[in-house]
Amino acid sequence: MPTRPSRLAALRRTQLLDSQPERDFDLLTRLAAHLLKSPVALVSLVDAERQFFKSAVGLGEPWASRRETPLSHSFCHHGTEARSALVVPDAREHPLLKESPGITELKAIAYAGVPLFFDDEAIGMLCVVDHEPRAWSAEDVALLHDLAHSVVAAIELRVLLREAREQRSLLETVLESVGDGVLAVDRERGYIVVNAAARKLFDTATVQPGLPIRTDWGPMHAAAYPDGTPLQSQDGVLSRGLRGEATDHLTFTLQRPGAHRPSWVEATGRPLRDERGEPFASVGVYRDVSQREAQATALLSAQELLDQTGRLADVGGWRLDLATLRSEWTAQLYRLFEVSPDVQPDLESALAHYAAEARPIIRAALEKCFRTGEGWDLELPFVSAKGRKFWGRTRGEVQRKNGVATHLVGALQDIAQRRAAKQALRRERTFLESVLDRLPNTAVFVFGENGTVERAHGALALAPADIVGAPIASLGTDAERARLAGAVRECFLGRDTTLDVKREGRRIELHFAPLATEESGERLGIAMGYDVTERDALRVRLASQERLVTIGTLAGGVGHEINNPLAYVTANLELVDEELRAIANEAPSSRFEEVFEMVTEARGGADRIRKIVRGLLSFSREADALMPTNVVDALEMSIRMAMHELRARATVVRDFKPVPQVLADDTRLGQVFINLLTNAGQAFGDRPLERNHVLVSTWTNEDGNAVVQIADDGVGMTPEVAARMFEPFFTTKGVGRGTGLGLSICHNVVTALGGELVCETAPGEGALFRVTLKASDRPSAPRVAVAPASTEARGRVLVIDDEVGITSAVARMLSGQHEVTVQNDARAALARLLEGAHFDVILCDIAMPGLPGPKLYEELRSKRPELLPRIVFISGSSPHVEAKRFLESVPNVHVEKPFSIPELRAVVRRYVARG
Repeated sequence: MPTRPSRLAALRRTQLLDSQPERDFDLLTRLAAHLLKSPVALVSLVDAERQFFKSAVGLGEPWASRRETPLSHSFCHHGTEARSALVVPDAREHPLLKESPGITELKAIAYAGVPLFFDDEAIGMLCVVDHEPRAWSAEDVALLHDLAHSVVAAIELRVLLREAREQRSLLETVLESVGDGVLAVDRERGYIVVNAAARKLFDTATVQPGLPIRTDWGPMHAAAYPDGTPLQSQDGVLSRGLRGEATDHLTFTLQRPGAHRPSWVEATGRPLRDERGEPFASVGVYRDVSQREAQATALLSAQELLDQTGRLADVGGWRLDLATLRSEWTAQLYRLFEVSPDVQPDLESALAHYAAEARPIIRAALEKCFRTGEGWDLELPFVSAKGRKFWGRTRGEVQRKNGVATHLVGALQDIAQRRAAKQALRRERTFLESVLDRLPNTAVFVFGENGTVERAHGALALAPADIVGAPIASLGTDAERARLAGAVRECFLGRDTTLDVKREGRRIELHFAPLATEESGERLGIAMGYDVTERDALRVRLASQERLVTIGTLAGGVGHEINNPLAYVTANLELVDEELRAIANEAPSSRFEEVFEMVTEARGGADRIRKIVRGLLSFSREADALMPTNVVDALEMSIRMAMHELRARATVVRDFKPVPQVLADDTRLGQVFINLLTNAGQAFGDRPLERNHVLVSTWTNEDGNAVVQIADDGVGMTPEVAARMFEPFFTTKGVGRGTGLGLSICHNVVTALGGELVCETAPGEGALFRVTLKASDRPSAPRVAVAPASTEARGRVLVIDDEVGITSAVARMLSGQHEVTVQNDARAALARLLEGAHFDVILCDIAMPGLPGPKLYEELRSKRPELLPRIVFISGSSPHVEAKRFLESVPNVHVEKPFSIPELRAVVRRYVARG
């Protein structure tokens, strides 16, 4: 699958490929694995030919050491190319993944991943992998999205810090190359920036990074105003900036180190303010203006324009002639505005690149500058000639010649990335704190080297109310505090630790790990506490539920395997019955009555097997779409399925009165009735069989709805037990005898069908469960009328089934009235049909090796479409989902195995009669 160059470019920009593991990413993958209860969690970056694991938890060897796999093994590259989440309950059944080597080599069965977006490109995935099939919930995917935001934020922060360092290096290089001296001091009045020009201008013994501003700076440098008044240190531009004052064109004399006479210097200063508007640093730019007239003339050249732009430390520069209102732009400014260098800009064309909402602001700044000579420094939105929107920092000031304002000079810097980074960091911090505060049954504690908790988030009910500011060891009992203190020490030695504590009868799992704080140098630790009490209990209870699922799967397999031989056993018994009766009519004998009785008993046994098989299939299959359903049929099937539990415990009494059909399906109703009948059979304890009764009754209530009642005369329930009977996992049965899910599932199923399940019980008086279901307002499916056997035409019939017993039995059924051809190889049957063979009716099995019925149908659709209306499909009960969808999508008749002779002959007769 080809990938986009833009996606690979975004991935290259992160510089994460083949980088070393980093704790920030490992913490998030461990968090994902833990919260989603998955053995494997990955931060996968998808390259052109491979996927690289920036972080991996639980990955087996050799992949954990290699930290990469080919794309042939990768599920993640499907998600990155689709730019969306990829959720796979079972990769072995997924159309894109079922052939992937990752299933066998990485043991990736269940997979859930969400894309990691950087520069609006999906560069990889945050994913979790399970070695067993798993139905991922919407909450699982939402949690992955939340954690993916954190992974992306970590990537963006990493890139931002690297690019910030690069930009700082570039700025330092630019500052070292400009001709003006640049000094900057922090709020403690210590020098933080001293460029090469400043070192030449001032005494390097007193002006260098790390030293404070000297209080005798002015006298030491013989600094004075133009009128000779001494310039004091507190009046300098740096001191003014720390007081929040901006300074423009402060001119004074300065005695250079080693110089014979003083030089004239013009200084400009600005305060740097924090988010609260308070100055945290001050910057001063110093220019030697001893040759002011010569330099003023030189400023007309483009080189001086670049020097002024460099002095203002911006990227794109401009100069506006106040007499003509014509502008000069640097090459970089042309690039920012995406304008051809051949264009001659003026004031109005420049203002056109400000966003509409920013133009009134810049016009007001220009008017104030014209009126007072005061410059501006603004952050405003811009729009390039090609429509690119970006934020820029624009600065401007008046340029004078002989004391007369002649030009406006300014600079523009693209600050879109810086603003986006600040906003992203602010959002990420808010988001992370919000996520942490909402983690269910999880608390997060950040502590210092002394073990004192500095911040706490999440389910703080797991901790004392005053945990912030207290030792983290206070999370445990007196006996546990020594272990907790040891975990803190291990944390600051770089080792992760996991231990348990008990709080108010609940088990809390605490995971200690160092918190990466390389930028600030502060050493912190993090402890994540999880209330695992319910998880422990749930693990025990779900083990039983898994056994039930296995039994259901086994029941479905057994039912399907029995169905095919049962079909030809049933058919052959019917044929034997027919043949015996024909012989008996020709040569009557008293012995035939005994033979008829044996055949009838055999047919009854086969019919009993058929009903049991259908019950097994109904128990094992997924629920069908709702349709008008016969309640009594579903109830009889359920009684047969539950009879093994009831036969040795109680006598079942039926009292069936007429009831309407309901909108449901056999699977759902069978699940409810079997559960209720099984519970009734277990309600008698050790009482003898003759005392125990289960009464199953049906009737129609006054609202016209169907009512099914299952009552036992067993031991009954106490009010306390009855109040909780429908709660999930609540059970009074011993270990291994119940999961506590049966009645909860019954209640949910009946409610979902729009019905009602109620119970009446008391100790010693048994239990009565009443299911009320709304009558269906849909018409029942019409039954196929069976045509009379008289004046039957003889036709040509093709039977296609891989079971020799089936084809032989069908041939015997039909050969007396029709010419029957059988094929046990579907491909051979297709070849014969494509050669032009004609048949009045084609009886075709659905599930056959090599060429299933639906594929044969599609082949004929394109090559012999006139045969399609003649096809009748044969299948075992409850076909697979794909086959069921196919049968619903075509108009052809469908006959289920085992079928009766009259049923099949009637279908064939109708097709032959149509010609």
